[in-house]
Parts: sequence; structure tokens; C-alpha cells
Amino acid sequence: MRLLVLVAALGSFSSFAATEEDLWKEARTSAAAFEKRTGVPMQWLEGDPAKGQSVGDELIAWPPSALDVTSSAPALLNELTIYPDAFLKSSGLKRVVIARGLERRGTAWGGFAFWAGPKKGTLYVSLRNLARAAVTIHHEVFHLTQHIGAIESRRDSWSACNPPGFVYAVDGEIDRTRQRVATITGYARTSLVEDQAEMFAWAVSDGAFMAQQSQQDEAIACKAKLIRTFVKLVDSGFDDARWEKLASRKPGESLP
Repeated sequence: MRLLVLVAALGSFSSFAATEEDLWKEARTSAAAFEKRTGVPMQWLEGDPAKGQSVGDELIAWPPSALDVTSSAPALLNELTIYPDAFLKSSGLKRVVIARGLERRGTAWGGFAFWAGPKKGTLYVSLRNLARAAVTIHHEVFHLTQHIGAIESRRDSWSACNPPGFVYAVDGEIDRTRQRVATITGYARTSLVEDQAEMFAWAVSDGAFMAQQSQQDEAIACKAKLIRTFVKLVDSGFDDARWEKLASRKPGESLP
């Protein structure tokens, strides 16, 4: 078995030669600890890292190499520490599948969650650019929670945050002539469910940006408060104290 020489930047491994078997063993140990803490299995897409494979819904994924996993898994696990221990399982997440890269309809994708069908509750995560993928991962996790009755039944309260005359895009097309108001991103304007997912993703990923936007837009401030209410319905551990920790968290850091 060939040797892979790692540099100090590879997280839990220092500068020494380690076999692929060693690297996979370390990664699987981390995955086992994640499953024990959250109740959600974590696994890696298997196959030739050089070959993409269809995993459903026009989604192509590339299996990671041992080096991909070892260099990126610590950052991924840190990102997932933003959730209380029981949140992910309560959200409907059944497993996390890690890939080196994802493409959907020819476009690079940070993550994708299946809401229905035989893969319902499966979240695919791309390691290719984890910094950008972080927002996507949280966006997809929130999509899973939207099928929880307590959240689904409160759509009217979300719509009430929007200003008079506000409409979401028709048939998924954004009216580019309109100035963005009431939504955190342009994509959030495509529909109510995307608006909610974007609000949550940015709230947990960049609290300073969310605070700035809330000060400038009453609708965003209103929705930011609702997001806190919604996630607490999924897991009471997602409380004000956790939001305070998130506000001071830097991207890539674990949450104590």
C-alpha cells in the first residue's frame, strides 16, 4: 500500500508518513464518535475517486480519497458542532454521506438533502470547497426540518413578516428588476421554503452579517426571530445561549 506523506496542516495528523489504511481508520473513528453523539451515521461515498457517479435527482458525486477525508473531515465535523446533540436526528436527518465533490445539473453543489423517496433524510456533503459548502449544508439541514408539522403549520407567521405587496418569484424565476428586500439573498426570493432555509443558513454561518441585515430590514429582523423559534421546536437545546455562542464563532471553528 502506497504511503501518503502528510503535512502539519492536516488536523489530527502531524508530519509523518501514514498509510491509507491509517488515514481511513482515523476518519472512521471520527465518524463513529459523531454517530454516538448525534445518533446519525456518517459514511463516505465508495468507489474510484476519479470517477463521478449518479446518486439521484440529477446529482453526480465523486468518492473521496483517504487524503481528502483526512484533510477535510475535521473542518466538516467542526461545522456540524453548531447543532445540539439531538437536533440532527430530530430534524429527520438519517445519514450523512461525504463526497469529494458534487454536481447537480452540471453545477458544483456544496450539499444536497433528499426530502422524499428511498433516500429520504440523506444529506450528501462536498469536501471540495468546505468553506463555501458550509452555508449549503445548513440550508439543506433546515429543508429537512420544514417537514416537521410544528414548523410547516407556521408558514402564515413567516409570510406576515413580508412587507405589503411582497411576492415570491413565479415558477422559480427571480424578477431581477426588483431591489432585494425582505430576504437575506436573491435566491431566498424564489419561494417561502428557500427563504426560510437561507435565513437559517446565514444566521448560523455569519451572525454579524445577519445582525447587520436585521438592522437594515424589518422583515429580515422578523424572520430572524422566527428562525430561533422554529429550531427550538426541533430541539429545545437550540436556545438563546447557543445563539450567543454562534454569534462569536468564527467560520470553521467548533462550537463548545
